[in-house]
Amino acid sequence: MKILVLSDHYLPEIKAPSFRVSEHAKRWLAAGHDVTVVTSAPNYPRGRVFDGYRNRPYQEEVVEGVRVVRVGTYITNKPTALRRFADHFSFVLSSALFCWRLPKCDVILATSPPLFTALAGWVLSVLLRKPWVFEVRDLWPATIKAVTRLPGWLIRWLERLELFLYRRADQIVVVTQGFQRILVERGIDAGKITVATNGVEPEKFRASNRRRQVRESLNVADGTLLVGYFGTIGMCQDLSNAIRAMNLLDRGRDIQLLIVGEGAERPLLEKLIEQESLDNVTLLDVVPQEELPDYYAAIDVSLVHLKRDPTFETVIPSKMFEAMATGTPLLMAADGEAAEIVSTARCGCCVEPGNPRALADSLVRLADDRSQLARMGAAGADAVRRDYSRQANAARVLSSMLAATGRAGSAAMLSSPHTSARTQQAA
Repeated sequence: MKILVLSDHYLPEIKAPSFRVSEHAKRWLAAGHDVTVVTSAPNYPRGRVFDGYRNRPYQEEVVEGVRVVRVGTYITNKPTALRRFADHFSFVLSSALFCWRLPKCDVILATSPPLFTALAGWVLSVLLRKPWVFEVRDLWPATIKAVTRLPGWLIRWLERLELFLYRRADQIVVVTQGFQRILVERGIDAGKITVATNGVEPEKFRASNRRRQVRESLNVADGTLLVGYFGTIGMCQDLSNAIRAMNLLDRGRDIQLLIVGEGAERPLLEKLIEQESLDNVTLLDVVPQEELPDYYAAIDVSLVHLKRDPTFETVIPSKMFEAMATGTPLLMAADGEAAEIVSTARCGCCVEPGNPRALADSLVRLADDRSQLARMGAAGADAVRRDYSRQANAARVLSSMLAATGRAGSAAMLSSPHTSARTQQAA
């Protein structure tokens, strides 16, 4: 089967959809399918095109074995709402403009957010007369409403566009059971919805032995409880709450918070840290994905943090599975499905989001009783291997695409790209 994937972000950008699409694409390739990813020139998170790339109208390359087509888009380092709208919509226009140059396909997979990537999927399905699958990684515009104030007319227009795309999609893939429930409640046929959760490739997130070296580079003493957050620093994450929690701690406590990432809210965090003269919080720039296991080894607890809002009760952040794969216990400041996973797997502890005192108290309890950390870490690693591997979820997405084309699915037999490569070499 020839698969055309539309994604707003892709490697070498360090972002959750980049990893999900890349790791799924490599598994589909290993299973014998032809995969092409259509995206833009890499520019996240600073809104500047990466060295070695140019924002050209149309260009092709091969990234880790996957054919990648990059179309020209509007790129800005001043992410206002209007500029973001222009960025997202320019991808729709460029994809449509160059549809005649894209490789032939049997099915189109459009992964969202942003919602306009799904719009591009529908446009191409019409132009190319091919079925399309709408992959929903977050509910737009519900998420936008939870963190920003947009005009009511714009929200209503986005909601109508959202429902239009759900109804026009041949199949829909969602990443949580909650998303599936919400779509069914809004009148979408449950028979065309597949749940393929976020996950991780365990081979990439094995436990590292560089704990001592990384902690020394951060000037963190052996006895200090180091809590780490790795990922986007945006409004959805509400990390200012974590900064306020650190400010509530006795400065004599051996507890440190490490935040590694970029995003719109990073300047706010920097300002809060400076205002309170916090020496127990460290901010670092994004690190390459291959170095993340070393940083997970250095920390004692991985913080997963979301804004307190009903919208986020159906969200399952992908970063939690990375931590679990490395055997790092979780401190979950979120409600809903993500907290349920942590509680069921017994791989961490949960606190009320948006409550700095509750977060601070939880940090103190963990620092005073560290005997539970190893047990929770081991439980998380077991849960990832059992339920949240990329292989299983790539097979579920592939089954959805096969259903969209009317083909019988052999997706359950999807193999690891590493295994497949070894088999091909042996042959």
